[in-house]
Amino acid sequence: MYYKWSTWDVNVQISSCAHIGLRISLATMLQVFALMFTLTMEVPIVVRGISKVRPIEASTIVLALVPSLLTHPFLWWATWGASSPMTFCCEILVVVVETFILQFLFRTSPLRSFSVSLAANSASYLAGLLLWRFLY
Repeated sequence: MYYKWSTWDVNVQISSCAHIGLRISLATMLQVFALMFTLTMEVPIVVRGISKVRPIEASTIVLALVPSLLTHPFLWWATWGASSPMTFCCEILVVVVETFILQFLFRTSPLRSFSVSLAANSASYLAGLLLWRFLY
């Protein structure tokens, strides 16, 4: 048994039927890591960009989790193995969707919601690219 990490996919070579189960579990572990990384990057930006009250309330932090928790799984599986241009186009769609989510949750202006969503997703996307290049 050996592990071969390629740029866009995790290939696990094993004998028997365990191949499929291990491949799915590794993909899931990578998704969980990517989600935690995304939340670590985006939530502080959203909280600072949206919150008008200092000190920041716990409810603001919890609500700041919602946009990423809703969009990340779809983005992850839509771009699994996709090229960078496809991922970038999907990120643009995520910014638009998260703009509406932020506007609904926090009752902010469309411009403010868009600015916060763009800043959070840009930071997360660029940090993810740097991390990906560093690891692989």
